Amino acid sequence: MGAGRHAAHPGGGSAGAPAESWILQLLAAPRTASEAEGQPRVLVLGPVEVVDAPVAEAEWGAYVRAAVQDEATVSSDWQEFQALYARGIAERGAAGDTALARALALVRGAPFAEVTGPDYAWAEPFRTAIAQQIVDAAHELTLRRLRMGDHRGAEAAAARGLVVAPQAQLLLRDLLCVHADERATAALQRTAARLERLAAQDGARLEAESTALLSELRGGEPAWS
Repeated sequence: MGAGRHAAHPGGGSAGAPAESWILQLLAAPRTASEAEGQPRVLVLGPVEVVDAPVAEAEWGAYVRAAVQDEATVSSDWQEFQALYARGIAERGAAGDTALARALALVRGAPFAEVTGPDYAWAEPFRTAIAQQIVDAAHELTLRRLRMGDHRGAEAAAARGLVVAPQAQLLLRDLLCVHADERATAALQRTAARLERLAAQDGARLEAESTALLSELRGGEPAWS
């Protein structure tokens, strides 16, 4: 894919424009008002935590399940993520990008990280659904920031999604487009190598879109040479 395909920036930016620091600041600031106010809260977008709730750690499994399945009044970072994601998808411009960045800022790692066993067997389908929505949010924000010429913001958004789904070829392709657009040769080659390593793993193969993009880049992308 030639960089020219990503050279138009409808928001008024241009290729090579400096990163808009507010996106990076939002991605680096995961604390929320509810946390600051000391309200009970369940965190599942990373290692599981129960914050400011009178629940013994041995009882966290049932408490977390009730919160995630909307069976309790306590809030969760997953609920907040969904609300921000919906707002971000519905709105365009700075307001929508801000909502998506705030959603991604809630992500600390893989969903329900570091918990296993029968107390969390119910969480398996949630892990998959949550990870997919995080990837979707990261993809959307990456493309939006790329169209604005904000390469640093686009890269940061994709990187946050890859924390949750390191094998998400969609996000690796997004990074390739970002690096090609800014003519970042070394980063482009590193990301291509990372993408190709996926094909060498047991049971994995490159998606057709990944193969096509790599071929197109190598066939005529100035940043590749």
